Amino acid sequence: MKKQLSLRESIFMIAGGGIGAGILTIPFLMNKVGLVPTIFLLLFAYLLSALVHTIVAELAINTNGLQMLSAFKEYLFTKKNTKVMTIIFFIIMSIMIFSNLSAYIIGGSEVLANILNVDILYARFIFYMVSAVIVLLGLKTIAKSEIVSVSVIILITMVGFIISMGNINNYPNLVNGHYSNYLVIFSLLMFCFSSEFTAFQVGHYIEDKKNIKKAIFGGLLINMLVTIILSLSIVYASKEVTEVGIVGWGDSVGGIVGVMSSIFVLIALIDSFWIMSYSMANIVVDETKMGFNVSWIIASLIPLLLTFLNDSGFMNYIKYASGAFSIVIIIMLIPTFIKVRKGKNNLKVLPNYVTSKVVIILIIISYLLVAVGSLIEVV
Repeated sequence: MKKQLSLRESIFMIAGGGIGAGILTIPFLMNKVGLVPTIFLLLFAYLLSALVHTIVAELAINTNGLQMLSAFKEYLFTKKNTKVMTIIFFIIMSIMIFSNLSAYIIGGSEVLANILNVDILYARFIFYMVSAVIVLLGLKTIAKSEIVSVSVIILITMVGFIISMGNINNYPNLVNGHYSNYLVIFSLLMFCFSSEFTAFQVGHYIEDKKNIKKAIFGGLLINMLVTIILSLSIVYASKEVTEVGIVGWGDSVGGIVGVMSSIFVLIALIDSFWIMSYSMANIVVDETKMGFNVSWIIASLIPLLLTFLNDSGFMNYIKYASGAFSIVIIIMLIPTFIKVRKGKNNLKVLPNYVTSKVVIILIIISYLLVAVGSLIEVV
């Protein structure tokens, strides 16, 4: 029998999938571009992401498979090129997901190494084992774990904000920096809301399909509030806003904030690892017909190995991952959605105007900008 998700579980899964690596880079860039552009771009990224996530969920309820590639195979690929196109996009999606998971392992293990005072190699293995076990236990366990972990993140964010307002060391400019930095922060803000794989699982498993929009808009709203509140806390309280901003925050304020910041990082990265690794395991199951346990090993172990091949820095992993997904959105997701909308008996979550040329062009241009931003260096 299929295990279904409640609205509450769905909201927290969407939130947990996005509160991860990307959010930790926003304070550094907010300090670069200023408060006003950050808030404007954050609001736009929220609305755009909510639209795209709902599109993904609508694909899920009209697709027989359990992961996004199944929708591409069912609606977009032709009979003649299905096998070749499936292989190509299996490789593309694998690279994208593995780059995300590698970023989570790198970021989490650096913090864990500082907490435990152990070598970074040991910390990577510890982080991997702690993160991977929950995935092995299945989607329902992940959902219940997300409720607890995201609740802790919200608590840390609120307590940290109160403490930071009593320890102000810095005042951000309203508008600042080179225009190219706007593209960089927009790309990373979109990554903060990146729960598309979670949205597909929610669309497929949520008990009442009428609650899909509530789950997506609610979950991403949690992401947006945590992002802006945490970023303000870090920028105002940090003597030096570091690339992984939460580290400088803990160093500047000290005391309980140092402990909370470490817990925040670990929980946020583990949250994201859970759903991304679970989605990758499902892709491997569907495309190779191997059992879930073997697929789970592949989905979680390969990213660990990749962290030893190219340790190019935390932010670079995040930027590359956001750029990779923007390409998938442009090439695959939008054409698939248009095909789904042409089906007379397919269920609809979004109103018909979403398929208008104006909206589709806006989505494509926005994700092209995300791809460009992922390739630009911060000035």
